[in-house]
Amino acid sequence: MPDPKLTPGAVLPSASPATICRRGYSRRQRNVPVSLKREVYRRYGITYVPRRAVVDHLVPLEIGGANVGIDPATGRVNPTANLWPEPVAGPAGSHQKDGLENYLRSAVCTGRMSLRAAQMAIASDWYSAWLQAGQPAP
Repeated sequence: MPDPKLTPGAVLPSASPATICRRGYSRRQRNVPVSLKREVYRRYGITYVPRRAVVDHLVPLEIGGANVGIDPATGRVNPTANLWPEPVAGPAGSHQKDGLENYLRSAVCTGRMSLRAAQMAIASDWYSAWLQAGQPAP
């Protein structure tokens, strides 16, 4: 699970249901350079091992997550505000979170959930949100 001190979650203030529900939205936002991925691993004190973990957005781009965030205390860019090394395998792996991401985007785009509620659910405890949503598959 992400360390909430390093990765509290970060969203784009301009994100709205109208923008995120537009076809191809998250593809246009996806831009995490290798240098930023390396910084995420460094801040977490983890050695990069291919296919063991992936750098993932805590609040996914699909529901308005940002690539980086601003630390409110310092006003500086925090490269891990919304990025963390997520395990691929295991009961709380990337596949389970991917299912929740799809579920939440659908809930927002069909009006069953507010964008803010979806962002808060995944940022506060994505695994519990996944369980509560019925363990949606990716």
